[in-house]
Amino acid sequence: HELFTEQAKKTPEKVALVFEDKKFTYKQLDEMSNSLAHYLREQGVKRNDVVPIIAKRSWHVIVAMLGIMKAGGAYMPVSPEFPLKRIEFMLEIADISVILTFGYDMAMDNKYFNENKIEIISLDTIDYFANIHEVQNKNVHEDLCYIIFTSGSTGQPKGIAIKHQNIVNYCHGDECNICSKCIKSDNNIVSVTNIIFDIFSTESLLPLVNGLTIYLANDAEIMSQNKLSKLIIENNIDVLQTTPTKMRSYLIDRNNLEYLSILKTIILGGEVCPNELVDEIQQYAKAKIYNIYGPAETTVWSTNKEIVNTDITIGSPIANTQIYILDKNSKPLPIGVPGELCI
Repeated sequence: HELFTEQAKKTPEKVALVFEDKKFTYKQLDEMSNSLAHYLREQGVKRNDVVPIIAKRSWHVIVAMLGIMKAGGAYMPVSPEFPLKRIEFMLEIADISVILTFGYDMAMDNKYFNENKIEIISLDTIDYFANIHEVQNKNVHEDLCYIIFTSGSTGQPKGIAIKHQNIVNYCHGDECNICSKCIKSDNNIVSVTNIIFDIFSTESLLPLVNGLTIYLANDAEIMSQNKLSKLIIENNIDVLQTTPTKMRSYLIDRNNLEYLSILKTIILGGEVCPNELVDEIQQYAKAKIYNIYGPAETTVWSTNKEIVNTDITIGSPIANTQIYILDKNSKPLPIGVPGELCI
């Protein structure tokens, strides 16, 4: 969050976030998140406190993420579409005292909240013009930044805690990292990822600390190739990050692929990237295409590689990350010998 504040001071009038008909400059986003941070501290949010965000897709989510971090806490995105029991399970594990919501009616038993002294705050009730002055930082690099939940191998949600040092390393403009190696001189990025997934960081925190503009697609634009195409063309979007499966869904309408010629960078990850998909994209796009790999535990993407031929690999590691191919005894294997990938 300090890196974002620094960026806001460098480019205060540049548009930082666009959602539907709303536009926010870096200065506005900085001041709004300051206001929320001061309010959260007044509500008792302290350093390393986990604050869930249960919200439908909106600009409020970005303000909430920044505000929670500035207050000293760690944000935890929760889908309002999750079953109630799953949400309750996640809240109990995280040991929370405050929940931020938007467009979601907390239907859980009031007794649960009363017994645990949990306060529910709707993001559309905050006065974002109050207390907009800079927030004094309370965090150190080893403090929590966010917690996300994956399905877990047992079927129970598994929480993954990411520290500030992890996300700073990921977002930094190092020549090995996503920003400098893949995004480079691009000016904006369209966000189509659900906020509960770690790769949403590439579409939110990463652009904000590097001076890009985020075009936060709404639910309809995410689900419709035609509507997403319109968003990309009208705003001259540079970067699209998504999974190969979702990318395929944006190629169904063969008469509406003009948007591919607008994009400069396409980042594909989260699944195996098939040659057939790359070939299909390259028929219509001049964009550079990157294959990205990494589990949530190692902070979003750990490796990246531009796809230049049919030999698609996961590429080389980002800064301060090492990749080893080991045998069953954790010994390094020679080049070309299959083994277990360890990060």
